[in-house]
Amino acid sequence: MKMNLYTLIMTLTVAILNYDSVMAQLSPEIMKNLKPVDMPMTWGHEKVLDTSTNEFIYYHFRYDPVSDLALDSEEILQVGSMISRYVDYGYYRCDSIGREGTEKNISMMFSEYQSITENWPTGLKYSIYTHHDKDELEVTDKIFINNFRYSEPVPDFKWILNNDSVRQIGPYTCFMATTSFRGRDWTAWYTPEIPISLGPWKFSGLPGLIVMVRDKDGEHIFKLLRSKEAGNPILLPDRLYCRKERTEFNAAKREYEENPFKTFESMGTVAVDANGKPLPPPNPKERKTFSNLIERD
Repeated sequence: MKMNLYTLIMTLTVAILNYDSVMAQLSPEIMKNLKPVDMPMTWGHEKVLDTSTNEFIYYHFRYDPVSDLALDSEEILQVGSMISRYVDYGYYRCDSIGREGTEKNISMMFSEYQSITENWPTGLKYSIYTHHDKDELEVTDKIFINNFRYSEPVPDFKWILNNDSVRQIGPYTCFMATTSFRGRDWTAWYTPEIPISLGPWKFSGLPGLIVMVRDKDGEHIFKLLRSKEAGNPILLPDRLYCRKERTEFNAAKREYEENPFKTFESMGTVAVDANGKPLPPPNPKERKTFSNLIERD
């Protein structure tokens, strides 16, 4: 099959930049033409904000009832004395390799880097930084190829404690707390045995580490898997970030995840099938891409 060069380039671009929502729509014949390109690995730069005193790895299950898709990932909470960071565990490990590569001036081909990281799946693209001295959250995230950043006060979750509900989760004795927050009802289990008033995602404010938390509909479930050695740098990738308000960013991300074709069209890019025929935009109710933000507002 012959393919127009422009079509192939655009197909490659779309596939690389939006793998999850586009790869499923590429025909097998186009897939055969996609070859991995090996090139020297270039390391990004990061700012060291703090050093972790504790690190906790969480399992995150999420379900999108519209597309009937479920995903899961591992995420890590790095707790520092001044700043804490919550980030996808795969990105955390990739950042660690990148930092070591920069510091030691390591030369590596992209294929070598890929072979190292192929068993480290990356899920969510956001990082949440808690500035303990300012009582502020700073969130970095990505929409398509653009990096975004927004700040907000540390949320007041208004937890309702239920000390009569006791549960053993792993080695920890945990107590129940409930709250309603930004469109979801949550039940959390925390342990005073780890006197850190933090947890996964943006959760905080309980008299102990949050070991497990889930929303009433079971669309988001976080559970502590293990802790790991601390004393590692808490990093902020040095990128060009676009500033937005939280609600403005969430609206833009929801629109992109529900209809990425609209973003492509605004760039003058048209997704096509194997015959070069433009693909119609998906019906939002029949989409096959995952879209289920934790915050509903």
